[in-house]
Amino acid sequence: MIDRDHELSVTRQAELLGISRASVYYLPRPVSDADLELMRRLDALHLLLTVDKPDLRVCLETAA
Repeated sequence: MIDRDHELSVTRQAELLGISRASVYYLPRPVSDADLELMRRLDALHLLLTVDKPDLRVCLETAA
């Protein structure tokens, strides 16, 4: 998408593409296995509370 060797500057290329220049330089960091496991557990809990036990979800929300 962005060609750093192009005659147009990176700033101009980003402007033409409608993206921020910072996003050109952004390098995502890998997610740790511990974080992935935590996200899986939170997803499972969310599904449990929103699908299987909606009454418990309401109870927990009002208690907070």
